Amino acid sequence: MKHQSQKRSPMLGLVLITAVLGFCSLALSSIGVETRNAIVQMGASDATEITFTVNSPSLSEDAKAQLGDFIANADKNGIIEKVKVAAWADRENPASDPPLSGGEMKLADLRAKRVQTYLQTSLSVSQVSILNMAERPSKENSMTVPAKSDQTGLFGLKGKASKALVMVYYK
Repeated sequence: MKHQSQKRSPMLGLVLITAVLGFCSLALSSIGVETRNAIVQMGASDATEITFTVNSPSLSEDAKAQLGDFIANADKNGIIEKVKVAAWADRENPASDPPLSGGEMKLADLRAKRVQTYLQTSLSVSQVSILNMAERPSKENSMTVPAKSDQTGLFGLKGKASKALVMVYYK
């Protein structure tokens, strides 16, 4: 009997690499496939995704607890060199659309800064940088913005409206 050749998913390689390297934490495993691929491409070792209430930059008590658990687990896995926070507005920013309004860019920036402040003041994380994902490409976020008109950036077709992605990098 002839075997048909099967196409292997690019995710299979990521899953194998992740299993071998042993950095697939509970936080990272709960994130979608496209986001996991993006996190690996950005060089992060672990990540968690938090959700904001529409039109609000405030961190909910659940988000604070999630961040606390995430950083506590990250501390157990190694020495944290830095953390990056990528925050989105409430509307996607595909390349085919006009740029987001100033209010939407400000909302994404406030969200990123609130997460940054909480990480630094409440969880004692010293090196926290932010990326405003409502902005068009720049040197800092060139990998994460849309590559094609139907995409929402490095994260593929899965958008991140009303989200913040918190990524850990170990020494």
